[in-house]
Amino acid sequence: MPRTELELEVDLEDLMSVLAESDLEMEAEIFGPVAPGQGQAVRVRQVIGSLMESGVRDENQLTDAVFFDRHPERQGRLLDPSEWAARQEWSEIRDGLVRPVLATIQPAACNDADLPETKSGVSSVSATKVQCPTPVDAQKILNSAVRNAVQMLDNTIAELTNARKAACQGKPLGWPLLHDITACWLQFKLGVCISDRTSWTAGTFESGSVAEVIRRLVRPRDLLAGNEILFICETTDCGDDEVAWTRAHRGAKCDPGTPERTIHLCPIFWGLEIAEFRAQVLIHEAAHLAHCGEHKKPPFGVSIGEPYCLAEFVVATNGRPVNPRNIQFCGYTPHCATIPNDAINRHCGEQIGSLPPDWKP
Repeated sequence: MPRTELELEVDLEDLMSVLAESDLEMEAEIFGPVAPGQGQAVRVRQVIGSLMESGVRDENQLTDAVFFDRHPERQGRLLDPSEWAARQEWSEIRDGLVRPVLATIQPAACNDADLPETKSGVSSVSATKVQCPTPVDAQKILNSAVRNAVQMLDNTIAELTNARKAACQGKPLGWPLLHDITACWLQFKLGVCISDRTSWTAGTFESGSVAEVIRRLVRPRDLLAGNEILFICETTDCGDDEVAWTRAHRGAKCDPGTPERTIHLCPIFWGLEIAEFRAQVLIHEAAHLAHCGEHKKPPFGVSIGEPYCLAEFVVATNGRPVNPRNIQFCGYTPHCATIPNDAINRHCGEQIGSLPPDWKP
């Protein structure tokens, strides 16, 4: 039996034992009509248990569910400060029913083995790391792009780390700790099933885990922030539409050991049409170097292992425009659930940058 089902059974058994020991006889006067053969304890188990089964552990949400189940005539109308008796009843439900249940349930421990911690700060790109005769301000431009890239990576890593810690403490999954764009990306573009608590508690090197997404982001972040990459300006060794390239693998095989930490920059990289996407380009190329990331075969790739997806994910979750040249290279996956048309039509809510007037697909 899958681990998640076993955990659920333990949770619900604990819930039933606690509620069975509670003094629920006095609840009969205010619960309303009871179906034949159905006791009040059973009804409370159903209301709280159904929410807990979906991952809800927030005491206010559980208390609201029981309270409004008792009072369907309110139709979900929130309590007014003047409704002293109703507010007192709500507090008694929370203190006498919900909190004792939650106290018996131990949150699933996070597997933090091999989960890297982000280094603090960002080092400037030194002159020795920039082999560019032109433009004259190449080092300045690269420093700005690197700082932007590292800041965006830090923001995304922090959002995922905070949401993961909350999930491991038994708190509700997703919003408000996880923004809508981040949730859509994880679920429908990276194949991370965010409604499954084990996706949050599982460790690194496990497919579909949040921890693995974090690990995949930390390594390119530290490469960029640590002044470890050599930037070489190319003039002829580039394709017509190529912006930058790395040599992390040869002959479809990953270079043994640490790949050459060099990013080759093509003339297009310095153009104004790429200016707002330079940080995305560097994140993409750093992902190649950090993980020997390889592009999937057409029509597109999915998962955090695809450098196009990794870079676009970071930019999108920061609310920044993504490069329209690359958007078609990261697709959608029904691995976790049926993909809503709205997610595809709206590109998960991300901003799409403008195309230069002379660019043709």
